[in-house]
Amino acid sequence: MRAQTQTVVTGRQARAMQIPPSVKTLAERSTPAEIRLDIQKLLQQEQLDLAQALGDAGLSLHPKSEDMLGICALLAMSRGDWDESYELLSELQGVQGEQTPATTYWLLARCQRCLGDDNAAASILEDGLFRYPNSAELQAELTLMIKPEL
Repeated sequence: MRAQTQTVVTGRQARAMQIPPSVKTLAERSTPAEIRLDIQKLLQQEQLDLAQALGDAGLSLHPKSEDMLGICALLAMSRGDWDESYELLSELQGVQGEQTPATTYWLLARCQRCLGDDNAAASILEDGLFRYPNSAELQAELTLMIKPEL
């Protein structure tokens, strides 16, 4: 008897399978930077579902784009999906490599804090501060972790 393999579909994969054809066509005709700007406009117009669909389409077409990884991580944060946001930000950090800005470290740490892992968050902030010792946002986040607001 052969064992059957099961494929686990993540939320991102499931959403990608449901992208409306018109949104996919728009994404195919646009650069990652144009898609990011369109998503920002859709968010300003509070068209969250369309922004998410465009983000999913753009990410499926440009999986290593800094624009797509960054905006899709922010979309995940806005939905409170900290696991997906952390995954996308980690991919972004891999693409950015040695050029990873302080903001990426800050966002990664924020995801870990929201997931309840303060130790991982502190470690990320320390890594970021090693690279950017004068970063006010990293220092403020670490200070907030050490001395939470009362």
